[in-house]
Amino acid sequence: MAIKEKAETIEEKVVAGESSPPRKKTPTLLIVGGGLLLLALGGGGTYALMKFMAPSPTEAKAVEQPASAAKGASGENGAKPAGQAEGGKKMGPILEMDPFIVNLADADPRFLKVTVKLEMDSPGATTEATERLPQVRDTILVLLSSKEAQNLKPTAGKLQLRDEILLKVNALLSSGQARNAYFTEFVVQ
Repeated sequence: MAIKEKAETIEEKVVAGESSPPRKKTPTLLIVGGGLLLLALGGGGTYALMKFMAPSPTEAKAVEQPASAAKGASGENGAKPAGQAEGGKKMGPILEMDPFIVNLADADPRFLKVTVKLEMDSPGATTEATERLPQVRDTILVLLSSKEAQNLKPTAGKLQLRDEILLKVNALLSSGQARNAYFTEFVVQ
């Protein structure tokens, strides 16, 4: 019954010359508003990605510096002859160690998994380090667990850690030294 009455009132308005009831613009406004919202979120996401994923200026300098130093020291393409270390010396024997997994010194629980390989200056130093492997591993474990994740993430933090490992290991050895420490795995979680 209500439908008939509504149809009659509309019919009367049409006969009387009144315009039809105004159309709702809600779906159009929703589509336009949704499109603008998506555009704003996409722009904000792009800004956040560029801002937070870009390397910091100090990290960028640390990455660029070794590349230019290697290029100047060993020619145009930066290639070195096989078996030679950075200083032009022949590579020494490598002491391979099992991975280290430690809790970091952060307030919230963070972990570090790192595999370190030590380049020794002589076979005698490798033998001594192998015999003293529990001391070497203990020294590195204590050093690693004293670090915080924020200090290890930038390249400069990893380079500083490498230097500290060399200092601690060389303090233990008497018949030779570790020339370099290589990280073959480095995961902070």
